[in-house]
Amino acid sequence: MRRRLQILAATLVAAVATTSGIAPAGAAGEGGATTKIVGRGDIITSILGWSTGTSRGGSASRPRCAWRTLTDAQIEWVVAVAGQGIANGLSSRLIDPLRPYLDGSELLDGDLQGYICGTSTYELRFAPTIVPRTAQQVLYRQMITRLPAPAPRTTPPPAAVVPVGQPVFFSIDPQDWRPVEAMLRHEGLTAEVRAEPVGLRVITGEPTFDPVICNGPGTPFRTDLPGPAALQARAPAACTVAYRTSSDTGRSPRSGVDGLPRPMAWLGTVTVLWSARWRIGTGEWTDLGLIPRTRLIARTTRELTTSIENQR
Repeated sequence: MRRRLQILAATLVAAVATTSGIAPAGAAGEGGATTKIVGRGDIITSILGWSTGTSRGGSASRPRCAWRTLTDAQIEWVVAVAGQGIANGLSSRLIDPLRPYLDGSELLDGDLQGYICGTSTYELRFAPTIVPRTAQQVLYRQMITRLPAPAPRTTPPPAAVVPVGQPVFFSIDPQDWRPVEAMLRHEGLTAEVRAEPVGLRVITGEPTFDPVICNGPGTPFRTDLPGPAALQARAPAACTVAYRTSSDTGRSPRSGVDGLPRPMAWLGTVTVLWSARWRIGTGEWTDLGLIPRTRLIARTTRELTTSIENQR
């Protein structure tokens, strides 16, 4: 538990960066239906900066401060971080404003904004929408907190050290892989919204690792089947990744990719991708696009030869 709290706390103090190669999803004014799959693993530490500081910038030597409107993609990541933070006992003035909305309550009909100074965010607030949003955009945003957070099964288990190059299996239990329906309201209209899970996206958090997209819920690793784990990993229904780089061992220089220090554990994500649609009354169904729901995962990796079959 303490290690999970440390990892989440590290996420909450990550810096904002205008990282190239990141395709944000559903920016304000674009509409939820235009959602794109996000890019590199370092989006976790660059999508929004957090700070435990208590003062705002004021002097010329301090970074410029401003309220900035979060995109749908940023809100989804904030919801993922805040949800896990609350589940692990964290509390802060950045997390607490989102508490009422993480149990299915409707997000306020406005924009979520962060007060950002340079690379640090000091406050969150809901503000009236500057650019009017369509009903489709409002419904998309509300579904971000209505859809269940992923509860992936992993092999090796989360606390185990992962050998570099060995497959890590991800899957979602069948009871969590079912359609979700909701009745949402917007400006006097009552809309029926349906979402169905269609796939998984796994990001290890390593700087050079590309996302792995899997169709369906994945399959758990089976200890009763003969042969190496790599054989099961090649099955069409399996959803696996293999870490390429060792995390910091504490016994050797921490230089990693591009000379940057390696973390004690790689911070990545498992995302369930939901295909959603909506309609008013008995009208025609309209596509809402893919809605992601994300869970942060931290894995310690080592240059080992042990296969996962021997980890009991």
